[in-house]
Formats: sequence, structure tokens, C-alpha cells
Amino acid sequence: MKFGKRDVFILTIGWVCLAVYFYHYFFVSNTALYNAISYTIPGILIINCLLIIVSFFSRIRFFWIYPILVLIFACRIVPGFLALHWKKENQEEPQLKVLSYNVGTFNLDRFHSSDTIRLSDSIIIARQQEFLKTCKADVICLQEFYNNDALSFSTTLNEMTDIGYKYFYTNPIRIEGYEGFFGVITFSKFPIADKGKITFEYKENKRALNTAIYTDIVVGKDTIRVINVHLHSMDLRAKRVLSSLPSDTLGKELDLFKAKMEYGFMKRGIQVQTLEKEVLKKPGHKILVGDLNDMPYSFSYLTIRKYLLNSFEEGGNGFGFTYNKFPWFIRIDNQFFSPSIEINSYEVLKENHLSDHYPVVAGYNVKK
Repeated sequence: MKFGKRDVFILTIGWVCLAVYFYHYFFVSNTALYNAISYTIPGILIINCLLIIVSFFSRIRFFWIYPILVLIFACRIVPGFLALHWKKENQEEPQLKVLSYNVGTFNLDRFHSSDTIRLSDSIIIARQQEFLKTCKADVICLQEFYNNDALSFSTTLNEMTDIGYKYFYTNPIRIEGYEGFFGVITFSKFPIADKGKITFEYKENKRALNTAIYTDIVVGKDTIRVINVHLHSMDLRAKRVLSSLPSDTLGKELDLFKAKMEYGFMKRGIQVQTLEKEVLKKPGHKILVGDLNDMPYSFSYLTIRKYLLNSFEEGGNGFGFTYNKFPWFIRIDNQFFSPSIEINSYEVLKENHLSDHYPVVAGYNVKK
């Protein structure tokens, strides 16, 4: 049977889809190529679904085998961006409710030049403090936290301890030109038995807020290690690239975009390997939360998934997007938990628009 140009084109697409998913499934690695390919996974999956329809009309014998094989390989990554779990009626209260939230330094002087928030810093802090007071979580893990005791409206640390979060731990980061301190912080209503920082290497950027801490929280007769992480931010500005069209600066913007992506892949991979060595391989009940700054099919995400279950995949519903500005269709804020723990509930709180990230809250019970 002779194939026309259209048949050859369809066959080539089928081969490419299959090759990409085969590589992504079997050759997980912290390389620029692997991570770059991982970002194409959703688009290729959509193309593959169209190929299933095309296969019914194709003259190529057994062409349907290609998209079916792709779907088999894709079984691992589909739950990463689409979950279907219906809310149970009369759900019992969880043993531990955990909120994870990148508060974006409470919009401090537009620290990251964010164009998402237009309110003044004092109003943002006041509203964020009010939200944290009413969220009814037992443990609150914040990334890009900022506290300044010299400013009456910025003493978030005191506000939280006053409302019942008597226990907390942070690894304060001080940046020249700013009063107070930054970093990740974990507040708890339950006692903290042990705590510590997880040191990431390659921190050349003096304004980098990327770090990780752990706290061993005593809940009844159980001790749960809560790991609060903030992986490397790429500081990508997709809007800047799009706004440069079709000017002479487009080439430079694309080169910078590419360099930041490659550098971000490398750094997050190294940071996750540090987490793997320091905490993930160790026994015990664990809940890992935070801003991964990476997709659910990246090396960083899949490395954590080797040891822990993902809360969205196990208890979420819909797509679970967590980013509050363009590109809004991504899920980079996560919660993970040990197989010795079961998930009770999971929700992205999209009514809160005070940061460029949405808060994520989940309930857990230790298995009997």
C-alpha cells in the first residue's frame, strides 16, 4: 500500500509522540533535555488523543497501536494534572490539617516586581494576617515569609503566636537593604519535638529565598515530620517575551528565557536530590509541602513521588491550578505525604488573591 504525504506526516507524529513518552518514562534524569521535554508532555498528550480519532480514518494498518502505547506510558503523569475525587458527605475532621502558602513576601515593596497585586503593602499584610487567623489549620507552612518587628503592621510572627500557634520554626534570611527577615516558616498548634534546616547548595543569588526546613510535630501518640520547602524560582516573565513581539529584542528575550529555564532545571534537581538524601529516604511519617516551582511531570516532582504520595493526586478534584498570574494553568504548589498516612481532604483556596500563589490546604490521618 502506497502512503501519501498526509499518511507519512501522521505516521511521523505518531512516532514522535511515542518516542517522547518512552524517553520520559524510562530515562528520568536531571538534564536540561529531560526537563525541557517534560514541559511538552501535556501538549503532546492532547495531540495523541487527536491521533486516536485520526486512527479510525487512517489507511495505515494498525496505526491505532501508536496512540494506545502513548496512553499506557502517560498513565503515570495524567493524575499529576487531572484528579477526580468527589467530596464525601459527613466527612470526619482530620487528625491534622495543613495549610501551605507562598505569601509572596506580603507584597513587600514589590519585592519580585509582581504586577499581580495593586494594593499597598500594609493592606496586603493586614488581609493576609486575617486570612491566616481564620483558615482553621493546625499547621501553617509559609514560603516567602516576611516579618519586621519594627513596623506595627508587619509583626506577623507575634500575630500568629497570639492566636494559638504557640510553636514555630524558621531559618531566617536577612537581605541587605531590608529590615526584618525572610524565609520559610512553619507554625503549629501542636508541640514541635525536633526541628532543623535543610541547606541547599548553589545560593549565589543574595536575594534568593529558596530554602527548606523540617519540624517534627507531635499529634497525639504520633510524630509527623513536616517538611516545608521552596525550590529555586526561575524568575521567568512570559509576558515580557510576548510583549516583545515582533520587536528586535525578541531574540534576546528568548535567549534569556531559555538560559533561566535550563539553570532552574539544574538547581531544582540538585535541591531535590538534597531533600532525597536528608529527609525523603529516612523512615517515619512525613508530610512535604511547599512551592516546587516545577511541573507535575518534571524530574523534581517525580523524584519526590518515588517516596511520597501527592495530595492532589490522591484527594484533589479538577486541575488544581495554584498560580495566580500568567501562566495561570500550572500547578507548582504541592503537598505530599507518606504511605503510612491517609488523606482526608484537599483544596486549593482560589478565593484568596492576595499573592501570586493560591493557598493549598489538606487534611490527614495517620493510618491505624
